[in-house]
Amino acid sequence: MLVNLVKIKYNYTTGKYTLEEIAVNPEHVLLVSPEEKINQEIRVYEARRPKGLDERVTLSKITLKTGASHTIVGDMNVVAEKLNIAMSDKKTRKILRG
Repeated sequence: MLVNLVKIKYNYTTGKYTLEEIAVNPEHVLLVSPEEKINQEIRVYEARRPKGLDERVTLSKITLKTGASHTIVGDMNVVAEKLNIAMSDKKTRKILRG
């Protein structure tokens, strides 16, 4: 089951950040952490903030099994919860101690 998230990325030609929707497989996510650098940058330099993005929003970073990382719009706890809900919807097998 894929989870839709909103990614923020830097556009080198315009010098601004843009928003893009991506679909992520929760099974491939290794780490969810806060993203302070970009969060601070879009607060200080308002001209770089994407249109429609509230200044109070917080950003998170997800790291995938492939080593790729993406900056995601949303608090770390909210993103982790969204990914965990998708994982809990799936039937999982549990190993019994024998």
